[in-house]
Amino acid sequence: MIDLDKDISFVLDFIPIPVVGWDKSFKIVYWNSRAETEFGKNIAGLLGSPFMKEISVSLESFINKKAGGKKNSHSKKDPPTIIQRTEIKTETSEEKSYEWVSFLLNAEFSIRGLSMAKDISKIELLQKKMLETRRLATVGQLIGRVSHEANNLLMEVMCGLNGAESNTKDPKVLEDLNMAMDGALKIKTLLKSLLSNIRKIRSEKTLFDVCLLYTSPSPRDRTRSR
Repeated sequence: MIDLDKDISFVLDFIPIPVVGWDKSFKIVYWNSRAETEFGKNIAGLLGSPFMKEISVSLESFINKKAGGKKNSHSKKDPPTIIQRTEIKTETSEEKSYEWVSFLLNAEFSIRGLSMAKDISKIELLQKKMLETRRLATVGQLIGRVSHEANNLLMEVMCGLNGAESNTKDPKVLEDLNMAMDGALKIKTLLKSLLSNIRKIRSEKTLFDVCLLYTSPSPRDRTRSR
């Protein structure tokens, strides 16, 4: 790993997110202390060549487009920025999702560009839960409508059974009608239970702090909370 200017190194180490630096050959040659804590010392091997290749292709494409085919003449007022998403296994063997923002530095620096990572694992988990909740809500609405319509049809069937029972005195027919009515009553009970459970699920609500998705309490804050 190359040595940067002390002031720059101090600032990058102070940043509470992983930061890596790469040279003109698009090889990772620097990382701050947070990156080492998060990923270990084998950061170059951990990210792999696809990560840097995507940066190099995106940068070259941007520069060529801005310069009309002439390289190394991109506007300083409009520096290229590349956003990537990677799945990385951390030092604790935990799979996490990261969003990387990469950009070029001025030629006076010993590294060509920096890439900063943001842990988006909790955000993605929340998004998955929201999608799953929407799917369940859609299924619940469908089941509710079907159950409601089935209950209406069942009421018509029961009315027909009652009418048939009042218009016959045949013991065999009455026995069959009673069996059919018992079955209809059981179906009605099942539909009532199903609708009751759906209403219960719809009424359940959970409160959570969205800020916890983006920040984690410091050791001092955790001590205070005790």
